[in-house]
Amino acid sequence: MTYLSRFDTDVFISYSKLDNQDEWVTKFHRQLEARLSQLLGASVTVWRDRELGATEIVTDEISRQLKKAAVLLAVVTPGYVNSEWCQRELNEFERAASLTGGLQVGSRIRVAKAAKTPLLGLQHKNIYPYSLAEEFYQHGENKGEEIPDFKEFAPDDLQFTEKLNRLALRIYSILFSLRKRETVYLAETSPELTPEREKILRELTVRRYRVLPKLPLPEEPEMALADVRLALGQSGHSIHLFGDFYHDAASSQYEEARSSGSLRIAWIVRNSQESDGLQIQFLRELRDEQQDPSGERSRLEFSEGDTIEGFKTSLLDKLEYDAKTAGTEPGEPLYIHLICHTEDHKEPDAVRLWNHLTQVENFQVEPPLAPTISALVAHRYYRNSLMLSDGILVYWGKSSLDWIEKIRQELAKIGAQRKRRPIASKAVYIAPPSTGEKESFHAHELPALRQSDSFDPAVLVTFLIQLRRFRGSRN
Repeated sequence: MTYLSRFDTDVFISYSKLDNQDEWVTKFHRQLEARLSQLLGASVTVWRDRELGATEIVTDEISRQLKKAAVLLAVVTPGYVNSEWCQRELNEFERAASLTGGLQVGSRIRVAKAAKTPLLGLQHKNIYPYSLAEEFYQHGENKGEEIPDFKEFAPDDLQFTEKLNRLALRIYSILFSLRKRETVYLAETSPELTPEREKILRELTVRRYRVLPKLPLPEEPEMALADVRLALGQSGHSIHLFGDFYHDAASSQYEEARSSGSLRIAWIVRNSQESDGLQIQFLRELRDEQQDPSGERSRLEFSEGDTIEGFKTSLLDKLEYDAKTAGTEPGEPLYIHLICHTEDHKEPDAVRLWNHLTQVENFQVEPPLAPTISALVAHRYYRNSLMLSDGILVYWGKSSLDWIEKIRQELAKIGAQRKRRPIASKAVYIAPPSTGEKESFHAHELPALRQSDSFDPAVLVTFLIQLRRFRGSRN
């Protein structure tokens, strides 16, 4: 049984058969599934192909599991990176994720990594770079050498257990966020609207949403309030139906949803006469709230004068749209993609820029790729990073104007693909050496931040203000 109702598999383990000759993957699988079940307090389905043959072909069963998997967990090793079929699994999962709510969950992505064996240049960090890897090995003293020595952790090692626990916590946070997306709070309503509520409940259940509360609320007020708060905390949206007559439970659950900051979707019955004085006042306040210029309107959407069938259709569209366009969650770090030419990769000012953004401003910034990274890995990195980033900063040091123009063209393509969630802030950071091309550079869609002789944090103010405004609009 899966933890997530809208997926057939919670975690899909992608691995190379070369790495399970000593049953390392088998034992890893067993321990991970047990730990996730303990953390979530429910059964979790972790799947891998146990019949990998010599060709490691992506079979129909593998393809089916990938299409309905919530999270892909890659066991990264040299054999994995060199396996054409493992790369195909990554690509197929990426395509499937776009149809099941998107690859991104807040500021996370639905890919986790267990680095079993080190790769030259720590290349495992460049396979979906926004997904941090847990390294199930320890480096020796010659870590920086071309062929470093290392010790892999066996499944019965204490270090293995510690690493597995950390990995399980990361996957737990992804699964929990996904479950909140697929969980909706369907509030109790007045008796005359019970049939309409049942229609919505049936439709949500058919669509495999998790609907709360599962049982009628207790009659004792304090116990009922506790149950409502608990259910709202697990739900991504709350749904409310209102008719002609005031109903204490319906109104109090709505007020609790508003206090919790829940995304609320309300329906006012067609041709409601509002014959009840209390209901007239309540619905007047509801309409005023929907027009509130303070920004509260973004947390409430309601339909008035529509049929229940029409409301049901718009409700389902809204839930699907929000799942696909969900952005950064409150309190999570915003992400900046730092683009840097290989000639500037180790320039002191580029390093200072990255350190300032991460250590002083507390943004999540992926450093530029090393020049030795393969073209295939680099392409996957840039494509995913540009699609997921909240801000994009281009470092222009020794590179040419031609390179900058290519970056502008690429950003234009990305912008066209991100119309529903535009990039919050973009800029080019112009560092020494000074050239005529740099001095005359001007692009409306890519503002120039000009450094003088040395790195100056003040140059970044405008860029960072735009990012923080974006955070405020999401919270």
